Amino acid sequence: MSTLNVATIKSLTASAPVFQNSSGVEKGQLAKAWVNFDGGGTLTFADPSGIRDSFNVTAVVDNGTGRYTVHIANDMSNINYVVVVSIENSTDNDNTSEGATLFARSTKTVGSFKIRTGNTESNQNKDYGGVSAVVFGD
Repeated sequence: MSTLNVATIKSLTASAPVFQNSSGVEKGQLAKAWVNFDGGGTLTFADPSGIRDSFNVTAVVDNGTGRYTVHIANDMSNINYVVVVSIENSTDNDNTSEGATLFARSTKTVGSFKIRTGNTESNQNKDYGGVSAVVFGD
């Protein structure tokens, strides 16, 4: 077993580094962007204080109850990237189907995507104190 201990890893191209096994088979890639934010907090371009932590995200804009637009700092190379979204449910032990999704029939661009959070049974939007999104792709 070897240990690689370096300060910086750079790709030879504009693409992110790819992890391969000894046979050259790709085993994984790094996330291109991620964000954790307070869905009930202040979320504008001018005041991003609702963002708790992020990587490669410039802003999250609150578009109304349970609706957000996440802006990626360094654009993706195409719109075929994957976004995984999750929420931190409230502590009321409510067993309804609450969750977060990308907006259906919404235009995902290389520089942004839209999230909707709420109760999936009643189709009612709702703000949550914890919303997270992770982006994978080129």
